[in-house]
Amino acid sequence: MSAHRIVSIDGLDELAELDGVDIVTLDRRPGELVDWRDGTDGHVATVRGAVADYDELAAMIALIERTVNISYED
Repeated sequence: MSAHRIVSIDGLDELAELDGVDIVTLDRRPGELVDWRDGTDGHVATVRGAVADYDELAAMIALIERTVNISYED
């Protein structure tokens, strides 16, 4: 909740290469402001793809969280 500005975003290119990922879109760039009160309208990136079931979805979410690193300025 203390994040106010994006400093850097790493890992989106690697994410785009993963099986099951079809599209990775950068929605906010470094230097842009963010506010948690914007909810899903304030997301930094969008990942679209498909998996077979909920277990694969949970694994994919964990992999996304390990692959993408977003640094913020407070």
